Amino acid sequence: VAPGANWLVLGSANGSSTGAAPGSVNFSIDAGAAAALAPGAYYGTIRVTSGDVVNSPQDFEVVLNVVPATEPARPDPQPAGLVFISASGASSLPPQAVTVFASSTNSVLYQASAATSDGQAWLSVSPATGSTSASLPAQSNISVNLANLPPGVYQGGVSFAFSSAAVRTVNVTLIVQPQPGTTPQVAAPRLISHAAPACTPTMLVPTQTGLVNNFAQPVAWPTPLSIQLFNDCGIAVPDGQVVATFSNGDPPLPLTMADRSSGIYSGTWTPRSASSQMTISARATKSGLPAATARITGQVSPNNAPVLTPHGTLHVFDPLIGGALGPGNIVQIYGANLGGQTLAASTIPLPTSLGGTSVIIGGIQAPLYFASPGQINAQVPFELGAGKKYQVLVNANGALTTPDTIQLTDVSPGIAAFASGQIIAQHLDASLITETAPAKPGEIIVFYLAGLGQTDNPVATGAGTPLDRLSRPVDAPVLTLNGNNVPVLFAGLTPGLVGLYQVNFQVPNDAPDGDLQLAIVQNGAQSNSTILPVKK
Repeated sequence: VAPGANWLVLGSANGSSTGAAPGSVNFSIDAGAAAALAPGAYYGTIRVTSGDVVNSPQDFEVVLNVVPATEPARPDPQPAGLVFISASGASSLPPQAVTVFASSTNSVLYQASAATSDGQAWLSVSPATGSTSASLPAQSNISVNLANLPPGVYQGGVSFAFSSAAVRTVNVTLIVQPQPGTTPQVAAPRLISHAAPACTPTMLVPTQTGLVNNFAQPVAWPTPLSIQLFNDCGIAVPDGQVVATFSNGDPPLPLTMADRSSGIYSGTWTPRSASSQMTISARATKSGLPAATARITGQVSPNNAPVLTPHGTLHVFDPLIGGALGPGNIVQIYGANLGGQTLAASTIPLPTSLGGTSVIIGGIQAPLYFASPGQINAQVPFELGAGKKYQVLVNANGALTTPDTIQLTDVSPGIAAFASGQIIAQHLDASLITETAPAKPGEIIVFYLAGLGQTDNPVATGAGTPLDRLSRPVDAPVLTLNGNNVPVLFAGLTPGLVGLYQVNFQVPNDAPDGDLQLAIVQNGAQSNSTILPVKK
């Protein structure tokens, strides 16, 4: 647990995990510590590390929202979805329990009711009324009545309402399996688990089990999504694909397989756009069966917490979404509410905090060049290894973003250029090369890059390159001009600066007049192509 979050209690400090048997990390909120906090949002992280995986460490964000005592209480039933599976002809199934949590330390009365999409009374909840609180949550039993139900998929919901009019609905799916050797009838909605032998499935049945219907989530706070996927023979489907889409314009979110035996696909949704009414649609597909979609509705409320743009950590000179990044790379990180003001670093070594904003990449505080509400420029730590995935996490005045992920390669050459594509290069007198002051054949010029990776004389992350010794990239770059190789006089970190490389070369004596294409290839990685104006 990160220092400072004394309200966050870790249940176990170690464990093990395999692909077949995932491990779990248990945590809780210290009620006494939470009660002493003033109203507001409090952030903590749980860090999981392992020497046996390539994406260690992993930080998991925990948000504790302490609301004023005058704010109306809201129900929080868990789990958010239930699946019942019954063999055809069975007379009953055991009930399943839902715990009714409340955002109140005082006891709150609630009402519970069941409804089905087909209007039949096969779903019920007991008790229908009760009281609950944060310290003493209530429990309700959800039951299904199988009498006179033919094989098929049936869907409904159980709603929990407080007097404040807040309503949350647990998603319920019932799958009545067909007799062995038959094909299910396509009737009302259905569900699945372990199946009758020789049943031929005809449809997929996704159920949202991670988020209740009529949800209410703030912008920027991590929200778990979970889909349990069966077919209509009642068999879990571990080899499908599930993608969630959002009517508020948030980018699609592929869900990953979390539990093969139960057909659970999960992911973390970070809402980015407020919406008074929106729909989440989880579309499930599998070869040989028609696609199926589970939908829930709710709202996303405004919030000034920081949020990262998905896949928004980009090369400073070659900003391609999904483009390569390497250790020591200068990156630009995009998002919203990433800081309260615009600041640039004024000292070397670079600071790791600007105006209350800091960045953690792979568990290491990253040096910062620049910070603003919508963009941060930082250096990827040289200590991180190539070929591995790492998290990017921004702390803006104590509020944390949901982590984003980058994957590092050994090198990722990118050449500094203007928006027009013209290279940012200098004559030896330090004046800028332009169309009106072009490079000349035979002239030695300098241009600048980022992402050339480790050097023969290593320089510490965030530190300026020493003036008394040169630091050349371990993987020597190859320069091409109009597709022809050109000798490099020097390539390495620019003395006195942080993370910036330069290349010195002589323009060939026989170079033609015009705008020539200049690029770098390094260890098989191709840079962006730039324009060098040349004239005799």
